[in-house]
Amino acid sequence: MNNIYILYDAQNEFCLRCRAWLATEPALLPLEFIPYQAPELLAKFEGIQPYLAQNSLLAVTAQGAVYTGPQAFIMCLYALENYRDWAARLSDPALLPYAAQAVGLFASFEGTTPPWVNELNDKDLANMLKFQRETTRISPLPHQTSPV
Repeated sequence: MNNIYILYDAQNEFCLRCRAWLATEPALLPLEFIPYQAPELLAKFEGIQPYLAQNSLLAVTAQGAVYTGPQAFIMCLYALENYRDWAARLSDPALLPYAAQAVGLFASFEGTTPPWVNELNDKDLANMLKFQRETTRISPLPHQTSPV
């Protein structure tokens, strides 16, 4: 894998927050951000159209593999120097549904993740991320920037 293209909805507040945070983190794999609204998107990624309505963020490898849903957020973390371990941890079936919330959580820290987050066991982490998903005003679902 040479780089990862992160396709995101530039009209979705959650996507914009995640994109801003990802762009500031040191990456092991270069990330290239392309908004869904970019005129060149469909020409650059032939056949991507059906995926755009399904997710708020997509990860596409230079080889053409498309990652959607939680797996897209896992790929984002995998690309980052300081979050590869988190990508592996969140890949666990019990935590995978909360990958988007985890990226949102990391983005909210605007810097180093506090040690207490690293010390949470998987059950407590899942509960915290589930609570965050249920109470946040910003949804990781497409085109939803209002309360859910």
